[in-house]
Amino acid sequence: MDLIIIGLLGGLITGISPCILPVLPVIFLTGGAQSARYEADGASRTVPARRSRPYLVIAGLMPCAGPVLAAIIVAGARGRIGLDTVLLTASFAVGVAVPLLAFALAGRGVVERIRAFRTRERGLRIAAGVAMLALAVGLVFNAPQQLQRLVPDYTAALHRDLTDNDQAAQALGLGGLVTDENRDLDNGTNGADELQSCGTAPAIRGISSWLNTPDGAGIDLAQLRGKVVLIDFWAYSCINCQRSIPHVVAWDKAYRDAGLQVIGIHSPEYAFEKDASNVAAGARDFGIDYPVALDNDLSTWTAYRNRYWPTHYLIDASGTVRHISFGEGNDAATEKMIRELLEDADPGVALPAPTEVADDTPDAGSTTRETFLGSSKDVNFAGPDPYRAGPGTFA
Repeated sequence: MDLIIIGLLGGLITGISPCILPVLPVIFLTGGAQSARYEADGASRTVPARRSRPYLVIAGLMPCAGPVLAAIIVAGARGRIGLDTVLLTASFAVGVAVPLLAFALAGRGVVERIRAFRTRERGLRIAAGVAMLALAVGLVFNAPQQLQRLVPDYTAALHRDLTDNDQAAQALGLGGLVTDENRDLDNGTNGADELQSCGTAPAIRGISSWLNTPDGAGIDLAQLRGKVVLIDFWAYSCINCQRSIPHVVAWDKAYRDAGLQVIGIHSPEYAFEKDASNVAAGARDFGIDYPVALDNDLSTWTAYRNRYWPTHYLIDASGTVRHISFGEGNDAATEKMIRELLEDADPGVALPAPTEVADDTPDAGSTTRETFLGSSKDVNFAGPDPYRAGPGTFA
């Protein structure tokens, strides 16, 4: 039931969001207007219409929800296909279809009630055809995307409410769930002491912007063959990342000239972490001057099948992932393997002494759990009154 509700709500929100604007002409004109039944030539005859047309048009659009529906399918699958996948996909499709069908039927109702349409049917149909052609041209030149940017995202708050809990976030693709790109990554042992072979590193994709690159240009891993690459998934407000970053910064400074390329993939956990100026300020505070990719849609996060902040993926000079480390800690082993791969790539390389950065990783269980300022995740609350959603006074 949780997945069905999440799918329906996600579909309903998508069906009324700005991203649906490009298909509204299709819905109104081909789905609505062309199914209208009305009198023509005064009252001498009634123009027939295929009344099922709106339903057929919407049924055709439901599989065409694009990347959003694909993300729902992948996220729901979690590496397997089962009843939960089918339920989530079907409920999302139904959720999208409901508002679209309402638009189509509303368009038909308007046409049937407008007297002018009865006398100017031919001209209006020609105008509708021109509008459809204009839409096609606009799609080629990405005009709908520009229109969407001009329209305020009035459903953003609804999306945030829907993804406030962990299960919803995972179901909607915000939990680093698996994809089919490189399943060999699953063969890697977290924090292994020796180099492994985990398949070709997935490409860096879906990046909204870059920091610390010439003119904000993106980086293609395929062009870094011959270099050892360290991919660091992080978020600037994550305490585990804050304790890990000094090690990554030290490795970048020590081994950059020896052939190491560090790339930070900033994958936000919270909405405020999507703000580029916030990330830039965080990077400056941590002394990060290596390239940082803003993975605001978690596209690269998902391509790497990632689940944790931070995570290090160590890639050799041929583009193969050789080491994976989830969470903070294990820094000495990671640095040892960085040195090994640099020597493999260039046997004559002169490496500096290993870095000396204090490991501040606390022992498991030695600290209290994280406390979130939200009633859905509260822990260790000791106040006399219940801690619940809504306004409250605390002393």
